[in-house]
Amino acid sequence: MKIKQLYIYALLFILLLGACKQTPEEQYLSLESEELATKVRHDKLFKGLYLGMKDSTFFDFCLKKNIHKDFFQGGQKNSAWITTKIKSPNHKTLEINFFPTFKAQKIAEVNAAFYYQDAVAWKVGASNDKLLSDVIQLLESWYQRKFIKINSPYFFKNDVFVTVRGNCRIVVSEEAQSNVINVRFIDLLAPKQ
Repeated sequence: MKIKQLYIYALLFILLLGACKQTPEEQYLSLESEELATKVRHDKLFKGLYLGMKDSTFFDFCLKKNIHKDFFQGGQKNSAWITTKIKSPNHKTLEINFFPTFKAQKIAEVNAAFYYQDAVAWKVGASNDKLLSDVIQLLESWYQRKFIKINSPYFFKNDVFVTVRGNCRIVVSEEAQSNVINVRFIDLLAPKQ
């Protein structure tokens, strides 16, 4: 009789343990709630850019970076955006083609495209999977956060990787049939318009 009871308790424990497991979407929503509850702002993005930067400050900053040959107009994703270069974790040069969205004259979101600097990197053993891995590794090192993979509800869209640090949501996705990884930096506390 005791063995039978022990077996039933073990089975119930396993069932409860399985029921407690969160989906990736639930994990992300929990993380977002926890981060927003800290009321800590994390606005720093890359190369001196930050969420909440005034639009006039952004344009002056970009002009100075352009004069110092660190920012350039144009790029693979959008020729009207701004481009800069960085080193990936595997020491290949990545370009970031980016431009912000302003709300109330402040940066509320930055859309960016990461890609290897030259096409040669693509011919020498690089793939979109490798680029995606490099970008996620780079962002994890910058922001000290792991990304959660969320399955796309659309059969024609790739999965996304998402994390949040304070007020900053970071969403990473592959661009279909392209050698570009899209990254969106979103201020969750920016005014809604």
